[in-house]
Amino acid sequence: MSKNKINYDQALQRIETIVAELEQGDKSLDAMLKEIKEATTLIKGCKTELKSAQKEIDQTFDDIE
Repeated sequence: MSKNKINYDQALQRIETIVAELEQGDKSLDAMLKEIKEATTLIKGCKTELKSAQKEIDQTFDDIE
């Protein structure tokens, strides 16, 4: 994976690809660990983006009241 920041949809797509590759089970242990670490980093980034979006939604609804 590139060090460039990717958006939520790209991260989700990459996570799905990693899961599919891991399910095949034809990679070495080292390769699997590398992909698991990459997926974990992507998941953390997705969680951060979701939390940020939730805050923005909450603020929008607060403004209505």
